Amino acid sequence: MTSAVLLYDGSRPAFRAVADATTRCADLQAVPLSTAAAEQFLDAQFGRRPFAFVLIEDESVHAGGATVERVLERRGLGGPVSALARRAYGPLSGPVGRLVHGQEPADLDGTQPLCDAARDPADRLRDGVSVPFR
Repeated sequence: MTSAVLLYDGSRPAFRAVADATTRCADLQAVPLSTAAAEQFLDAQFGRRPFAFVLIEDESVHAGGATVERVLERRGLGGPVSALARRAYGPLSGPVGRLVHGQEPADLDGTQPLCDAARDPADRLRDGVSVPFR
């Protein structure tokens, strides 16, 4: 399995700490949405730069609650825990986004195939992006 990449909002220290803790396994790396490499991927995959929680995994791209569910499954917390977290993401993401980020996450939830235009940007992300944690 190739390395999976978690794209997240890296603007807050608390989120950076959670992303760092979540991605301590060798096959998952976190990259803030604001990096050039992440922006190139988002443009290629979605045709825009949505404010969203995104997981690039093999030939699939998960967004929103699907990302939460897959990350938890990758960390060994599948089944009822990951299913509950996915269901909770929908109603909680808007209010939390407005409160913490000043914006709601994009209305993206689910899994789609990695599109051809996004393959090179995804490979660059998988190869590693140097992102300093502040």
